[in-house]
Order: sequence, then structure tokens, then C-alpha cells
Amino acid sequence: MNAFPVKTQNSLPITNYQLPITNYRLPITDYQLPITNYPLPIKQCLTA
Repeated sequence: MNAFPVKTQNSLPITNYQLPITNYRLPITDYQLPITNYPLPIKQCLTA
């Protein structure tokens, strides 16, 4: 009988974990910006 209340409590934290996952998608887009800045110095090396 104790297994039932425990299962319902475990389903709550699972939904809370889906929130931080969406927050991680923001920093990923921030990393794509510095990547575009790298092709600039590479072109300078080619001209030198």
C-alpha cells in the first residue's frame, strides 16, 4: 500500500526535470555565436 503514494510523488519530480532541459537549449544557441566568430581569424591566416 505504501508503494502507491511513493509512485505518485516520483512522477512530480520528473515533470520538474523537463524545465531545466528547456533552459539548457538557451546556452546551446549562445555557443553557436562564438563558432561563427572563429571563421574570421581563420580567413586572416589564409591571407597572411
